[in-house]
Amino acid sequence: MKYGKLLNEADMAKARDAFYLLDKNPDGTPRIFFENAGGSLRLKAAADCFHKLDMIPDCDGRKHPLAVELKNLVHKAEDDVRVIFNVKGGSIATGLTASQLMFSMV
Repeated sequence: MKYGKLLNEADMAKARDAFYLLDKNPDGTPRIFFENAGGSLRLKAAADCFHKLDMIPDCDGRKHPLAVELKNLVHKAEDDVRVIFNVKGGSIATGLTASQLMFSMV
């Protein structure tokens, strides 16, 4: 097989179901996702995890047990990103868009 194979319908449905608003806008109108201006698809598991942690009215800069747990989560996430991209050192820059990060670096 020269180019591999496509996902079967069940696997494709599972992959599509993993994202919010893939085929419809919030108002229910149909959409085709084609974005190059700071938008991106939202993986349900990532958005749900972010929401769960973002609801905590605290920050990781304090010394009590919840703050320490939040700080540990931040460090684990940074380590996970380093593993995914095989990064041996340096810094991780985060932002809402690639343009925002480029502006910050410049």
